[in-house]
Amino acid sequence: MLVRGSCFCNGHASQCMPVDNARGDAFNERGMIHGRCVCQHHTIGTNCERCEDFYNDAPWRPSESTDPHTCRKCNCYGHSERCHFDMARFVASGEVSGGVCEDCRNNRVGAQCEQCQPYFYQDPSRSLEDPQACIPCDCDPAGSLDNGLCDALTGRCVCKENVEGDRCDRCKFAFFGLRQDDPSGCQFCQCNLLGSITTPHACDQTTGQCFCQPFATGPYCDQCVPGYWGLGNTVYSCLPCDCDTGGSTSSWCSSIDGQCPCRPNMVGISCSSPAPGHFLAPLDYYIYEAEDATPLGSGGSSLVNPPNPTGVPLPICEHYYREQGYDFKLSDGQYVLIRRERRSSRQRRQDQPQYIEPDPAVQVRERRPGFPITWTGPGFRRAPQGAVLRFNINNIPASLQYHLLLHYEPESSDDWVASIRIVPSAPLDYGRCQNDPAADMELTLSGSKRVALLDTTVCLEAGVPYSVDVTLRKQSSPDSQSSPYILMDSLGLVPQVDSPRTEDGSCSEATELQQYRCVELNAATPPDQCQGLISSISALIHNGAHRECHSPLRTLYHSHTGEQSVSCVTS
Repeated sequence: MLVRGSCFCNGHASQCMPVDNARGDAFNERGMIHGRCVCQHHTIGTNCERCEDFYNDAPWRPSESTDPHTCRKCNCYGHSERCHFDMARFVASGEVSGGVCEDCRNNRVGAQCEQCQPYFYQDPSRSLEDPQACIPCDCDPAGSLDNGLCDALTGRCVCKENVEGDRCDRCKFAFFGLRQDDPSGCQFCQCNLLGSITTPHACDQTTGQCFCQPFATGPYCDQCVPGYWGLGNTVYSCLPCDCDTGGSTSSWCSSIDGQCPCRPNMVGISCSSPAPGHFLAPLDYYIYEAEDATPLGSGGSSLVNPPNPTGVPLPICEHYYREQGYDFKLSDGQYVLIRRERRSSRQRRQDQPQYIEPDPAVQVRERRPGFPITWTGPGFRRAPQGAVLRFNINNIPASLQYHLLLHYEPESSDDWVASIRIVPSAPLDYGRCQNDPAADMELTLSGSKRVALLDTTVCLEAGVPYSVDVTLRKQSSPDSQSSPYILMDSLGLVPQVDSPRTEDGSCSEATELQQYRCVELNAATPPDQCQGLISSISALIHNGAHRECHSPLRTLYHSHTGEQSVSCVTS
């Protein structure tokens, strides 16, 4: 009996082959039809009912006469040998490709292994088939999102909010402290931008420490160092305090508004101006008029201490005898005691200025507009050869060294010599001037000048009354017709300007005073700089502008400017 069969291969085979018999009794009869298809079109299976492995880029279909529906090979760019068909992908691609590669190698992912896996990116210089084409991302995990994930095509890092750089490895300007656990990456610098140095960074990129500009300080550079002010209140950084050396008690000002600490009755941000109703005395304010001096006689009949040309010393008990009412007179090379005449209270009252008859020796000068004023006070005292004038001084403002000067007007071209002796009201065994010798001093009054300045300074103690006795002697002259008189104007005391010092020990004001020759009191027109400098020294010496102008006013005539000014009458 002959049995024939058929071979069903879905159109993907043109012949069949015997099916393997497990019993080994297969036989091959001529004309017999076997049941195993010899598949074509990259199909496999008994009936060619599926595509070969790695040929799943299109769905399996039976062959047709017009289209064999050959199974297509998956495209994995050489990074995989396995794939499967995905109908959803096939439809989504417009029935172009539905193969999905499996187990991509070489750090690849994607349906066709066409992408680099996370934290790798495609080297643009290599092809997709190159097994070395995917290279690791070079992103700092602390500063980039997703712990260092980069763009898979470009390798570009995606930085956190406050981070920048190709690798996201540095904080943006004005930020610091790159940390992986910080969602924003870096913290904001707290530095004051006006007080800190902002190049190249606003603060230290690691610690956040601020770098302060000169004269700024503090953890955030938000303060000015002592002696500077204005941070945050001006468009600049810290500005130096402009405290007046004399008007302010310190060179340090308020760091907020620059206000200096003022001495009494001094006002202004720098304490350089007197308060309303107050004034600053000029350096030559301490003028003692010769018109008010007490004439003590002339020549050898004077009961005052004349210069001691013989070198005979006064007794060591000089002050004691003077307090007891005695004066000294030199006789035959020795001093003898002479009791001063005691006057009754009535006589003393009669000596008051308001009751004294006009002194014929006093010459009052009239001041006329447009004419220079070359004298102080009302005028002069006309003093003869050998005259002795006693100036009483009881208003020394501060214990300092003082320049002593005499204003005068010669009646001839002859020179005169003034012998000067300064006697305190009581022995000085305390204070700054206790060791200052009260020696006789001589001062030449040139016939061609109007003011003479003593070369050496004298130390005068504040609060101590002094008597200054001036003995006048004319130098010998061949001109027998020369005048035996000299017009004495006044005695002046000028504080030595190198005494005040700043807090750092410098003498800047004094140096400038010397530089601009402000102490040359006989200068007709001193430089403008002198006005402010002298005001500073005056405020320092007098501890401010403490003289209130609620009392009557008096007019001062300044010897070095020829100008008049108004000041308060002081007791």
